[in-house]
Amino acid sequence: METSTGAGSFAAVYCRCIELARASEQISEGHYPEARLLRRQDELGRLDEGMLRMSHVIRESIAALENEKLRLEEAVQRLRELEQQQKSFIGNIGHQLKTPLTSIQAYADLLDMYGDDPELVREARESIRKETRRLYELVEDSLRLSVLDKYDFKLNAEEVELHSLHPQAVTIANGASSFAVSSDGKWIAIEKRKWNTSEPARMIVLDEHGKEKGTIGQGTLMSRGSWSSDGSKLAFSIYDEDQKGMRGLYVFDQSTGKTTPVTTDIQSYDSPTVWSPSARFLSMYQNISEGGKQLNQSYVVQFKEK
Repeated sequence: METSTGAGSFAAVYCRCIELARASEQISEGHYPEARLLRRQDELGRLDEGMLRMSHVIRESIAALENEKLRLEEAVQRLRELEQQQKSFIGNIGHQLKTPLTSIQAYADLLDMYGDDPELVREARESIRKETRRLYELVEDSLRLSVLDKYDFKLNAEEVELHSLHPQAVTIANGASSFAVSSDGKWIAIEKRKWNTSEPARMIVLDEHGKEKGTIGQGTLMSRGSWSSDGSKLAFSIYDEDQKGMRGLYVFDQSTGKTTPVTTDIQSYDSPTVWSPSARFLSMYQNISEGGKQLNQSYVVQFKEK
């Protein structure tokens, strides 16, 4: 009789040990018990209670690690966004600096060639003074940004209905990658492009009502158009992969409706084209490699008076 009772007690303890072993395996697999398995007051009961507390601590620690992981991933993503914004800012500010510098360089070249022209000297003085102020403002803006201790702002890009911002706004063209408006507001030059297709980009001209007047150029790569101060001419550079396509600097004349090639030497599509206030001169420059060095090559075009 005693032997039977002892064997039964041993079997019960063995079964409880098996339960605890299975519970430990479940904990190792990430399944944590919610309540005690054994209702005993002996060593096995204390072991069961200790395993339950341990599972709670492990679960809380893993949850804290997961939360920390999410915060680190958000921080890394934010740093990537800031890095991209920094690159974009540097690219934008570089392009903005090119425009006044090109104008100043162009007038310096013009004064070397036509320094005895009083009208040109007056234009150059006014333009250089204006572009110098613009450069000063750009540098001041850059310095103000550089002294910020931290970038605690966020850009939340979202689509909005244009009419909600301006009730009188209307859509005049779709697929525009860049545009330029004449100083009198009567003409708009738009570069239209269908992305992810083999179709070339087109430079089109629209009037102030959005009516398309026609295509004045097309090609694989194209610069943003630049209107003369009187709105009579539009300059742009273009490159087409087709050997018979348009390449170089072109000028569109509103009075004739014709697009005229100016030079095929220019193959730069990110440098600004600058007109003189009188629309008598057009300047542009491009970076070239010579002897392992990067040099700026300036072009100045003079238009004959009609």
